[in-house]
Amino acid sequence: MLEQRNDVTREILDEFGVEVAKTETGYHVPGRQHYEPSEGEYSVPTDFSSVSSLLVAGVLAAEDEVTIHSVYSSAQRESRIVDIIDKMGGDLDWDRDSGLLTVRQSDLEGISVDIGETPDLLPTVAVLGTAADGTTWIEGGSVGRVKTTPRPAAMAESLTKMGVQVDEHDGELVIDGGDSNLRGATVEGWRDHRIITALSALALIADGGTTILDAEHVEAAFPEFFDELFALGADVHRQT
Repeated sequence: MLEQRNDVTREILDEFGVEVAKTETGYHVPGRQHYEPSEGEYSVPTDFSSVSSLLVAGVLAAEDEVTIHSVYSSAQRESRIVDIIDKMGGDLDWDRDSGLLTVRQSDLEGISVDIGETPDLLPTVAVLGTAADGTTWIEGGSVGRVKTTPRPAAMAESLTKMGVQVDEHDGELVIDGGDSNLRGATVEGWRDHRIITALSALALIADGGTTILDAEHVEAAFPEFFDELFALGADVHRQT
């Protein structure tokens, strides 16, 4: 995670014309430099971990299409979610210059994915696998054990309650979307904003209503998430 932050920082410095050299012990930044964006302006990339849940909602349940704004190219490794959806057969278009990313409801195919360098994508990829035809194998999930909650086991438990055929072993998830009988249920949000947003996207295509406990913890990274779902036409009710 620290290395990714360094990558993002260096990418931004480069966009502003600031020279940075990596050394054996860290980084060297020569003095007397000035911040000036190469094109005269700089477009701030969005948070791809948050974008991933909206993409999943769109590829699973959009009646027409979902377009997300301000999605510019970034060194964030979670931007890989675009390639993952594409490889699973998702119908999407990304205009990197304008920052518009459009996704449409699609029939998906299960694939093997190593999320070792992108643990924040584990919940969303698991949800994609649930809706995909065939088996989705998610490797590298052991990294997710050091996040907000033990994500592989947490996702396996919540997905099982929703009728998903899923096995979890040593941080790896094997999801059989073809044999799943997806249904609404009351599931734990695990006080984990990534799990909450991913399960919310999955609930859009479940048979019956789904209640997610501790859903207020989306405030940690995406406080407007449920407002965005509602704006897209989802039937969302907050319980107090």
